Amino acid sequence: MLGPLHKREDGTYVFASPMSKGHIPMVTLADVGYFARYIFDHRESTSAQELEIASDWVDWPYLVSTFTKVTGKPAVFKPLEIEEWFSLWDQDDINLPLANAKRHAPDGSTTWKENFERWWAIYRDSLITRDFEWIRSVHPGADTLESWMRAERYTGEIGTDLLKS
Repeated sequence: MLGPLHKREDGTYVFASPMSKGHIPMVTLADVGYFARYIFDHRESTSAQELEIASDWVDWPYLVSTFTKVTGKPAVFKPLEIEEWFSLWDQDDINLPLANAKRHAPDGSTTWKENFERWWAIYRDSLITRDFEWIRSVHPGADTLESWMRAERYTGEIGTDLLKS
């Protein structure tokens, strides 16, 4: 969902989403590990606290420009309306309830479509924010989108190997 939708015949990668001008606070696995260790090393100040961490504050124009900078590959952001994004999915699957992905259940369960509608709205409206001044003060070496792409040798190709990181 966060990688390119497809690659055009001319080699341009198309990143498409219903994000509009919104942002997602993304976090790398390495930074999750850092903050997990931080919690153990600072139990007194972190107990019963929600650490709102992130590695970078990403909108799609930034994602595309960083991708091009790191890979040298051309890329564009294609804003989609939410219904356009849903049209990319198998309609039978997207309308299944989350609680029972094997069959339609008339129990009022939230469907995958309803779930993603709300999920994208949270990011589209930049409702989830992070205090990057605090994050960088605690972890000056925290990743950025660019450092993650370089470390992972991100190419825009979608494969199962990406899921491990």
